[in-house]
Amino acid sequence: VAGHFTKLSGVNRYATAIEVSKDQFEKGTADTVVIVGGMAKFDGLSAAPLAASQNAPMLLASPKTGLSQDTLDEIGRVTKNLSKKTVYIVGGENSVPASVEKQLKDKFDVVVVRLAGLDRTATSLEVAKRLKYNGHNGNTAFFVGANGAADAMSVSAVAAKKVAGKVSPILVMKKDGFDRSTRELINGLNVNTAYIVGGSDSVSSLGYKAVKSVPGVATLSRLSGADRYATNVEVIN
Repeated sequence: VAGHFTKLSGVNRYATAIEVSKDQFEKGTADTVVIVGGMAKFDGLSAAPLAASQNAPMLLASPKTGLSQDTLDEIGRVTKNLSKKTVYIVGGENSVPASVEKQLKDKFDVVVVRLAGLDRTATSLEVAKRLKYNGHNGNTAFFVGANGAADAMSVSAVAAKKVAGKVSPILVMKKDGFDRSTRELINGLNVNTAYIVGGSDSVSSLGYKAVKSVPGVATLSRLSGADRYATNVEVIN
């Protein structure tokens, strides 16, 4: 394939996140940072639109040891002055320990906002609610099954793309639909265009009907293929 390719990698996932941040942001050009757990794939994927909306890199914390010195140094490099500004943590204390909040407050004098629910589904809703609160959510949403990490990965960059300054939330759902509280939260997001990413093994026909019945949803499409690779192609197309 003709073109210019850059490989961004470090000795582990934490170092790779730093390399991505260095590639995308010059010194002092990020407005804040978004911290996710290094072992919590879904939280990171749900957080992608939030990071884009905040002009922020996504950096990883260890569930056991928190932020490494290299990650703290990168936060200092990529931002100009975080004092009294909001830094986001996405995920519960099992994935991003409470010690990370102390690290951030002690070193950068920031306000820490943690977006977390009881599970990956609830956490994705908390991120979506924050996008709406900040005025950054558009009228499009992407729904993925709670076991469809590859599907969420395929759509995360699309969801994070700004359209008229807005991004699209990624909502993680149970295979067969929503419980009442989840439905009420989704109803408040003002979604009129929805995409289900993944096949019926990920979001069943019942799940499809549940999304279709969300008030305001005028257009619903399923993007799926025979496997995760084919689904990825459908998202790109």
